[in-house]
Amino acid sequence: MKEKRYCQTEDFTLVYQSFYKRIYYIDLAIIKCPFLAEDITQETYIKAYNKLHTINNRDMHRYENSN
Repeated sequence: MKEKRYCQTEDFTLVYQSFYKRIYYIDLAIIKCPFLAEDITQETYIKAYNKLHTINNRDMHRYENSN
């Protein structure tokens, strides 16, 4: 039996809102250029969004239990 897919667009919006600033400031600390840090942060989220279909319940439960 296949695992039910967990992550949906609404879930991604919550992740985006929760972690955007943190990821941006990490990028900025490394790159030292606000414009490039913004671009890198956006590219990070685009890649993550394009991989939503690969996340399943088991993966999310493992993440949720580690927090």
